[in-house]
Amino acid sequence: MHTTIDTVTRIYATGEHAAFTDLCAWRGKYYVAFRRAYSHDIVPPGEIAVLTWDGTQPKRPHWQPCGVISHPHGDCRDPKFFATRHALYLLCGVYLPMPSHEMTAGLSPLATDNLLITHITFTTDGEHWASLQPILRPNYWGWSMVPTRAGALLASYHVGTDGERTSSIALWSSVNLLRWQSYGTIYDGASYTKDAQDYRYPSGQPSEPVLYIPDQQRLACCLRTENSMAIGISLAPHQDNWRWWNTKEMIHSSAILATEHSWLLSGRALTPVYANTTQRRTGRAATASPRGRMPDMPSFLGYQSTTALWTLNGQYVEPLLTFPSGGDTGYAGLCYGRKPGEYYCSYYSQHNYDANGIHQASLPSADIYVATIHVEE
Repeated sequence: MHTTIDTVTRIYATGEHAAFTDLCAWRGKYYVAFRRAYSHDIVPPGEIAVLTWDGTQPKRPHWQPCGVISHPHGDCRDPKFFATRHALYLLCGVYLPMPSHEMTAGLSPLATDNLLITHITFTTDGEHWASLQPILRPNYWGWSMVPTRAGALLASYHVGTDGERTSSIALWSSVNLLRWQSYGTIYDGASYTKDAQDYRYPSGQPSEPVLYIPDQQRLACCLRTENSMAIGISLAPHQDNWRWWNTKEMIHSSAILATEHSWLLSGRALTPVYANTTQRRTGRAATASPRGRMPDMPSFLGYQSTTALWTLNGQYVEPLLTFPSGGDTGYAGLCYGRKPGEYYCSYYSQHNYDANGIHQASLPSADIYVATIHVEE
């Protein structure tokens, strides 16, 4: 597969922290959603902005506002589109004050001092959005949806008592997308034995499940596990018969899209950065100097973060390209372009503000980009 970047357009840059994108095509137009706020943090709170483009002048696309989605008491984050014939839905997580804090302290900068409630909204004309409606149980963050014959399935991760770490990945089902019921747990955070077989789940704390449908019988999911990315696959009805594989790639996946022969996966790539990079590049083992002194060991500085694109075939992930990006970046969206072999990818990045590329959420500014990709298979 040969993949090239045709254009990269910065579509939103105000100096504030614009982040966590998604992208879709609906009724002949393209839509990008993202959170905008004064920082990455929960306080001060953020809102969801939606921009649209009619597909004309691809070299200089004109993205214009078509909606702002906010909560009077909460911080809205991580918008996710779900397009149907009748409406365009948008899912997001909203941090709300604990009932005991609502009238006093309000939102807390610490995630676990707030409630996380998944909300949904929709538009039938691309301009006017319904009021946010809460769905799911508190602290179950709805992350990705896939269509079914009866409606849709939604994967969520449980926000635990230690930051945003999780103990389970749950599936929910719905017919009308506004009322959801529990469908099954596809990751329970434990290892157990069943039918004389040992089912061991990925290490780390899994979160941000991205669903995709390999074929009519199987449902698949990519999980962020901090140390790597895990891939799970199950046969229908997808409620408890999941098998998981740990990949070696340090990827925070955010969007998966089918092409003619394989799947495209976009998200954040993490590369360890060390102060002493010479030894890391050569790969040679440390040896004592002539005077008997051991050389300085590499000092870990952090992770270099970029937004990238991979091909996903079964359990295997292969890198394709890296977008201009750095710092606090990722949370990409993918959709089909205007002609065969063309795809669009939305993402956010701090590379115009952060020269070293080390991931740091404390840096306030980040911009929104849309890249045009050409794929030859």
